[in-house]
Amino acid sequence: MRKVIAVLMMVVFVFIFYRSILEKKPQAKPKKDIESTITSIEEQLEEDYPSNPIDVVEIHNELVNILYNKDLKDEEVERIIELQRSLYGRAFLDLNPLESHIVQTSREIFLNSEKEIKVIGSKVMNSYNDPPGTMKVQVVHYTNKQDQDLAREYILEKEKMPESPDVEEWKIFGWENIGLEDTQEEE
Repeated sequence: MRKVIAVLMMVVFVFIFYRSILEKKPQAKPKKDIESTITSIEEQLEEDYPSNPIDVVEIHNELVNILYNKDLKDEEVERIIELQRSLYGRAFLDLNPLESHIVQTSREIFLNSEKEIKVIGSKVMNSYNDPPGTMKVQVVHYTNKQDQDLAREYILEKEKMPESPDVEEWKIFGWENIGLEDTQEEE
């Protein structure tokens, strides 16, 4: 009888442990047509650009998830990079010309495919003002290999739009990789 109880307890503990791991990592979303997803994001950015920095980062996360999780054609990679660049500030774009951005991203995609690493989800963990007028947003990009998860802190500022100087939009001006231990989910 004791053996049966011990086995049942072990099964319960394994089940609880497995559930806690599943809740911690976001699940891969069901496959959706890449073309319709890209088009949807393009329309969203054209019609109603995000009004807060977290929404900007969420869209960037979605683009990262597509880039590093799907098998894409070169044209799709370039379209996604163009969308990413629409979220970046002019000073950041000046430092990162389009062609070098495409080459670097394509290289990262190739290296990840060689290592069989895919981004399965991204989650905003925390955000704060530092200094005032600058928003920092911490994100964890989860991969299919837990030891390859990546934490980044995105730096955003409002930028006046050249076509409408009275309009300001939140733009990404850079990021830095941070340790996973440095991220804590906001409550």
